[in-house]
Amino acid sequence: MCGPRSRSGDYPPHRLARSQPGGYPSRSHRGNFYRRTHARLGAPQAIAATAHKLARIVCHSIATGKPYDETVFLRKDHKQAQRHEKRLRNPAKTLGFQLVPIAA
Repeated sequence: MCGPRSRSGDYPPHRLARSQPGGYPSRSHRGNFYRRTHARLGAPQAIAATAHKLARIVCHSIATGKPYDETVFLRKDHKQAQRHEKRLRNPAKTLGFQLVPIAA
């Protein structure tokens, strides 16, 4: 299954990525990862990186016999959101502003 890339686009990681319909626009961890990677690297590399991440998750589940646990990734996303907020608050604080969250 794993071999050199072919020009037909039937590269195994891409095949794995295409097997997840609607995975990229979703608001899951995998969708967030794809959007971040797509912004940095572009679509082809984002697809390959996301497929590789999915393959690692599947291999880990098979090797350990444990089911997929989304909460691990949700904790990482939460920490990343906190870092992002801190990156916004610190420069605002040095300029004398205070950021206040909007009540939803």
